[in-house]
Amino acid sequence: MNSSDTEGVDSTASHPIPPGLRLARLSGIGLGAYLIASAPLRTFTPVAPPAATAYLKLAFLVAFAVLLLLPWNRIAAGSAKSWKRLFAVLAAFSAIFVFVLIFETMFDYMDLIATGRKPGLPAFNGTLIFLALMQAPTVLFLRRPELLD
Repeated sequence: MNSSDTEGVDSTASHPIPPGLRLARLSGIGLGAYLIASAPLRTFTPVAPPAATAYLKLAFLVAFAVLLLLPWNRIAAGSAKSWKRLFAVLAAFSAIFVFVLIFETMFDYMDLIATGRKPGLPAFNGTLIFLALMQAPTVLFLRRPELLD
């Protein structure tokens, strides 16, 4: 094992993890649990029969939730190569999740306007987007807390 494989693994000993970072990680775990619990409800509507895209969305939401629930501290203690691959997947899934939520919100708004109802503010979806975008930097800083200095 060369020095780049172990880089950042023992960094938490000299750099304690800030409580805000722990809270951010806990919010990611909460987001993952919420996505698993609500994915079927967010995907399938009683109005229309499920399309193939609904099953794709369900699979994506569950896969993203599983990524959020992974034990990132243990993964960070393992090989750097596997951590980097999983981190890249997490970052990509976070960005895709944001686009999925934005498109979902836009189509919901178009449906509401088409039926003559006034749409409200998408505050909850905005919170989910914020939590999703926060996870990749949180996982990175948990592995390398010295980067916060």
